[in-house]
Amino acid sequence: MDDETKTRLDYIESQLAGKAGFAYVPWSQRRSIPDEVLELVRAGKKGEAVMVYARTAGISAPQAKAAIDALGE
Repeated sequence: MDDETKTRLDYIESQLAGKAGFAYVPWSQRRSIPDEVLELVRAGKKGEAVMVYARTAGISAPQAKAAIDALGE
């Protein structure tokens, strides 16, 4: 993907993330989920994984949940 496309995609994702009540997480954040969070998911501790990811990534719990739910996609 070229730089112009990345810039445009970043802009579109930032607009989606700003919508109230919309738990959108940019693709770049989904790919950067810490190992600690992935281990919690694998251990069946999804709720704890959501809270840890929200805290460490500085995002809302609904955004963290959306990112973790997207792992199965």
